Amino acid sequence: MFYPRLNKNLGIGVIGLVALNLISCGSESPKARRSIDCKLSSNFTGCSANKEGGNFVWDLSDSKEDQEYVIVLWNQSEFRENDYFQRSEFSISSSFSSKSIPAEEERLKGKIIGKLPQGNEADDSEVEEWGAHVPTSIRFQLNHDSNAGQSSIDGDTSKTPQPPAPAQHYFYLRNSDDPSSRGEKAEFEEIHASKGHYAAFMDKSVNPTQASEFQSKLGCLDQAVSETIDWLGRPIQIGKESEIALLISPIQSDNGMAIGSFNFLDLFESYKGRLMPDANFRESIRLSPDISDWKLCATTSHEIQHLISYLYKVMQQIPEPERGDFESVQKYQLMPEQASLDEGFSHNIEELVQGAPYVNSHMTRFLKSPSETSLSLEAAGGLPLHNIKTRGFATLLIQHALARAGATLDKNDPLTRNLFKKWIASPETGLDNIAKTFEQNKNQFLEHFFTSLSSTLFDSGRQNTLIPAQNITEEQVKGLKFFDRTEEVIEIKAGDIHPLMIDLSLVRRSNKMLLRPEAFAVMRLIIPHDKKDAILEFSSKDSPYSIFITRVR
Repeated sequence: MFYPRLNKNLGIGVIGLVALNLISCGSESPKARRSIDCKLSSNFTGCSANKEGGNFVWDLSDSKEDQEYVIVLWNQSEFRENDYFQRSEFSISSSFSSKSIPAEEERLKGKIIGKLPQGNEADDSEVEEWGAHVPTSIRFQLNHDSNAGQSSIDGDTSKTPQPPAPAQHYFYLRNSDDPSSRGEKAEFEEIHASKGHYAAFMDKSVNPTQASEFQSKLGCLDQAVSETIDWLGRPIQIGKESEIALLISPIQSDNGMAIGSFNFLDLFESYKGRLMPDANFRESIRLSPDISDWKLCATTSHEIQHLISYLYKVMQQIPEPERGDFESVQKYQLMPEQASLDEGFSHNIEELVQGAPYVNSHMTRFLKSPSETSLSLEAAGGLPLHNIKTRGFATLLIQHALARAGATLDKNDPLTRNLFKKWIASPETGLDNIAKTFEQNKNQFLEHFFTSLSSTLFDSGRQNTLIPAQNITEEQVKGLKFFDRTEEVIEIKAGDIHPLMIDLSLVRRSNKMLLRPEAFAVMRLIIPHDKKDAILEFSSKDSPYSIFITRVR
């Protein structure tokens, strides 16, 4: 899916999850003063700071015992459109270097790493494949025309099947998300339909053998489409056709492995009062003909979530007389869901509704190496690993919200279903939309997430507070299983997370980093009990940032 201009200001506030906020000098001060101490008891595990650039000093002096912290520095800078090389420089200066990891932990870590299965995470080809949803990888999308040379807005009914010959349909392959661009016309024929839900069309250029093989996989589509719509609703109908068009046609991408896509331009018929070239004016998604059996239904649900989200957040907000004109999106300053969360919702739908097993691998990739992950999917650019880590991060954020609300990873849980529909149907976007469920803002929600992440992974004896418990059935396992940091395990399976799998750097005397917009660095700090001058200074030239600090030992 294309994501135009998604990085609007979502609002950053001072964190209020815990009573202690570490606020340093104002932006007008040339030099930071020492902050109040952040001394955390066993029942007081999180504190935080917000800065609009400049320096911040944290004082941990006079510790009475060894202490361990997880420190998250989050770059609040927003992505500048098409600036994929945008970076902000940060530094952490410490009066000491972190104490080394205990020898016993190093020994156990070696054993854990040696037990990681090959299937614990997505392989490189899958990273490339799922990375193909970003704008830099997908170079065109579809538009549909029901009559050769004429747009469906003309009301032509020639697409109605007339035996014995099947009706022919003409769809357009658009090479850009520019509403003034033209599309390449291709001929399709209807191969399957569920009245009122969807109609599947096969590109006639597809190899006959491949087309025949695809038709043998259609059995699950009825369930995939109907369950997804049942879960999320379908607020309005665009165009005259009540069925969502599933367009089966090869999808060109930089790596040649894209398997599904949705283009919002398919929902419009005009731009600035003039007919949009090769307009479709119909709800549609695109599927690759060589998609594997077990991914077909999951991918269908994934793309339909994108479609339904856009219907709720953009199309439904436009007055009906203006709804077909793309200029109305700009006129009413409407925004689709933030790209990363849009993917997070779709991946969660894949797992919850269709039981896709690979969603766990996205979350595992993020957890194994969380540093430098960005909340901005655009900031990942065309880098597959960063793209998949952002998707895993967004998937976890949504599951964290489910856990906080008391919901489960069971598709039959009414609370789970109601929360998804509430968040997706809301005209608001971004983490602030989800955070409102807990009377918080984006920053407060992220602090709660990172505090839960840190304590779940590294606070020995603490239970998982990050995401709902695994939902294990005979057919599948949904969610992740977290081990204690001191726990020796016989086997680590896909979906298992042991803290010693996690790659986190130790804080040194001098730590410099370049972070993408909305990216964060995660580090461990172990302070010996006899350290009398434990002081850290965080700084940036002019980029806003937040610091989330969690004591885990």
